Amino acid sequence: MPARRVPSEEKADKPPGDAGILWLQQREQAVADAGGVGIDWANIPEPLDDVALAKWTELASRFADQPTRLREGSRDLVILYVQTWSIRQAALAQVSTQGPTIPGRSPSDKGRPVKHPGLQTIRDMTVLLIRISRELGFGEDSAGRLGLRDAQKGGGDDGYDPFAPPRRGREVSEHGPFD
Repeated sequence: MPARRVPSEEKADKPPGDAGILWLQQREQAVADAGGVGIDWANIPEPLDDVALAKWTELASRFADQPTRLREGSRDLVILYVQTWSIRQAALAQVSTQGPTIPGRSPSDKGRPVKHPGLQTIRDMTVLLIRISRELGFGEDSAGRLGLRDAQKGGGDDGYDPFAPPRRGREVSEHGPFD
């Protein structure tokens, strides 16, 4: 038995006539509100140290022309990102001054060099930064997965792309044989 056709007046997700336009505007607003408004970069979180604050300021200037690129719903993740950045930078500074090995502290390691514990911190924070960056869409690949694309994609103004496959029947150009 065929399904009963539902008149458009009864459809909850698509009102008829002019109400449909209003409905679409309300839906767009609801989608925007789901993640909140754009991050208020001037509202700086309290527990940030100097390095994390510098990273916060860098992100604020990077996304100043895209006010809703990161939303208030992502605020905690952005805070985690800048704090993780700060911890990683501190570990890098410590390892660069003390070296990759330190004298052993345990009875079994007395008198022999052991791996600096900061190296593991650097590794862990780097992995965490990569994961958070993917979630926030900071890289090209993750931005593509989130549906965020740059306005200018591909080569520069001259159209030269060094990684494009060679075209048949073309002379070798000034850029090289693989142009």
